Amino acid sequence: MRRLFTFFIGALLICSLSVSATLTRDDFIRITFDNNLGSVTNNMHVTINVQKGWNVLPLGFIADAKSRYWGNYKEGQTCDMAVFDNVWMYSPVAKNYYHIPVMDDWVYPKSRENNFLLNEFRNKYYHVYSGGAWLYSSENCILEGDNGIELTTGGLYDNSMEDKRYKYDELVLKAGWNFVPIQMAMVAYEKPLKDIFEGCGVERYNIWDNRDQKWLLNSQEMGQLLGFDQKVEPAVIFKTLIVKTSRDCYLGTNMFSQTSSSTPPAIPN
Repeated sequence: MRRLFTFFIGALLICSLSVSATLTRDDFIRITFDNNLGSVTNNMHVTINVQKGWNVLPLGFIADAKSRYWGNYKEGQTCDMAVFDNVWMYSPVAKNYYHIPVMDDWVYPKSRENNFLLNEFRNKYYHVYSGGAWLYSSENCILEGDNGIELTTGGLYDNSMEDKRYKYDELVLKAGWNFVPIQMAMVAYEKPLKDIFEGCGVERYNIWDNRDQKWLLNSQEMGQLLGFDQKVEPAVIFKTLIVKTSRDCYLGTNMFSQTSSSTPPAIPN
C-alpha cells in the first residue's frame, strides 16, 4: 500500500526530474496541469477541465470564470451557468460547509450584505481569501479565467469598499480542516510542503481526484503525510490539498520570510 501511495503522490505532487533545480518565470508561462486538470498560457489565461460530478477548485478561479459570463455569452467556456449555483466552501471556523448563494457574494460581500462571508474576510482567514471549494457539474465542460495562477497578492491587497484587505503574511490558516490549493507562490518558494505548513501542526491530508471522483487516500494513509517532505512542481498548481491542522498558522510568513533569524550575523572579531 505504501508503494501505491507513493505512486499517486509522485504523479500529483512530487517534483520530477524534468523540473529545473532553480525555477524561473519561464517555468510558469505555459503549464499543462497534471491529471488532465487543465492548462495555463502566458502566465495568466487558465483553462480547467471540469468533470461531471464534484470538483475541487480555487474560489478565486471560480469567481474569475463566473465573471466571464455575459448573459448567454461564455467567452469560449462550455459549462452551463448552473455550475455556479453549486459552490460549497468549508469554514474551519464554523466547522461546516457554507453554500455560496451566488459568486457575486464572494466578490462583493459588503455590497450584497452577505454577513457570513464579510465576517470571514474581515478576520483575514486564509480559507476565504485563498482557499478552494466544491463545485458540482452535471457534465464534463470547460471553465476559463484570466487572473493567472496566483490566488493572492504577495503585497498589500486593499478593497476598502468591500472591507477586503490583507497582506499575504497576515492571512491566518485556522486550525481544523482547510482546502488549500497549490498556487504559484508555493511552487516558486521551492521548499517542501512541510516547510510551507511549518507551525500548522498538520495531522493528515487528502486529495480529491476530480477525474476519477474519489479520494486518493484511505483513512490510514491520510495520517502518514508521505510526500510532505518533497517540493511541488508547476504542473500541480491548482491541485487542492484538504489539510487537517491542530494550530492556527500563517503560510505567507513561512513562504516570504527571507531568513529564520531576525538579526544579521555578528561582526567578526
